[in-house]
Amino acid sequence: MDLNKISKKIRLKVKMFLSSVEASFSYLNEYNYKVKTVSIATEYVVDNIINVFYENKELNRKILIQYQPYDIDEEIVDLISVTIYKGVGMNFQELDFDIYLEKYKPDLDIEKLSSPMKNSNYTFKENIKTSIAGYAYYLKDIGLNLINGVEWEEGLVLDWSSAESMLYQQQKKFLGNEDNESAD
Repeated sequence: MDLNKISKKIRLKVKMFLSSVEASFSYLNEYNYKVKTVSIATEYVVDNIINVFYENKELNRKILIQYQPYDIDEEIVDLISVTIYKGVGMNFQELDFDIYLEKYKPDLDIEKLSSPMKNSNYTFKENIKTSIAGYAYYLKDIGLNLINGVEWEEGLVLDWSSAESMLYQQQKKFLGNEDNESAD
């Protein structure tokens, strides 16, 4: 991955993210997962989303560790997510690991994993290491059967329908059409 394609504003953060993922998820090699791709996702509204895909071809499973740096009013809000995929091509299933954690570890403060700055460390480097190491730990601890192909859970994905509706309403408001439904 060419780090020069990434905004200078977040380049160092991306390096720290990639380093933390490599160190914390190295145990996936024991389960025949190999890094398939490290890429910058450009198909999303948010710029510079970093994807690290691990793949186990024998099990037809992939694990995506994603860094999402949202630029809100010139301030970067950092989010991390882990998603597990089962299947190949267009015939795949998705499992959002945060939802899995909510189900099987309800007492866990997931925001401290998904939002590194919610950790109580002083630097981004410490916070990102804590978040990534936490995801790696819980994936191995309570998600081991997902990794090794023994189990799968249906329906543990985010429902974006309400987000689409909210976005549509905001677009209408921005365009000045919030009260004029007949203009559609």
